[in-house]
Amino acid sequence: MPLKPDAQAKLEYFLKRGTWASGHDDDRDHWYDFVDRYEKDHGHTIDEPWLREIMARIAGVTLTGDHYDQLGYSTVDKTIDDLISDAYKILDFLKRTGR
Repeated sequence: MPLKPDAQAKLEYFLKRGTWASGHDDDRDHWYDFVDRYEKDHGHTIDEPWLREIMARIAGVTLTGDHYDQLGYSTVDKTIDDLISDAYKILDFLKRTGR
């Protein structure tokens, strides 16, 4: 399932900034913009492996593992997984509060 154009644009804007993995407030704001658009376009569920691959491709990074396989699990892998985890929490909150 491809991202809809507006969600794709928000994600690309976030990931093409050189500081996306820094956790800086400006970067977090752009991540939240993507999650907000994602919810409007795609609802409250995420296909995690699919989104990990899209994020890695846009960011131009290679994923080396996942949290189930700690061997080779890089900082970039962890950052992407943490962002997706945050998105799950935000989407769950929005769903449960009817927003």
